[in-house]
Amino acid sequence: AYEMCGRDWSSDVCSSDLFHYFLFERLTGDLVGCCGLSEVEPSGAWNLGYWVRKQSEGRGYASEAAHAVLARARQTGAIAKVEIRMLMSNDASQRIAIKSGGRYEGVRDDVIQLQGRNWPALIYVHDFST
Repeated sequence: AYEMCGRDWSSDVCSSDLFHYFLFERLTGDLVGCCGLSEVEPSGAWNLGYWVRKQSEGRGYASEAAHAVLARARQTGAIAKVEIRMLMSNDASQRIAIKSGGRYEGVRDDVIQLQGRNWPALIYVHDFST
């Protein structure tokens, strides 16, 4: 299991700050990844991102962290929509989006900037407005 460390952002949720959490292996204290939420559009949609070190992949860190961050986002009452965006070839991220309860919304062109190019992205959504 892991431990999430980061600033408590619940009181700052309306200020459009970035909210990032580091994930540490509980037994060793090693950094295994991070998970964060940032506002991406004036419409109020937020983006959930996660990253796990290559040697720590496949152990459920990103999935567990995504669940925890989404639960905190829902608790604030100030976030109506969270999107999870990934490259179309990123099967691991797609599995995490599905496990977290994200609803597939479709593909958007030119959403992800990587290596000096814009790439299409798969979009999964959590709607907290209902």
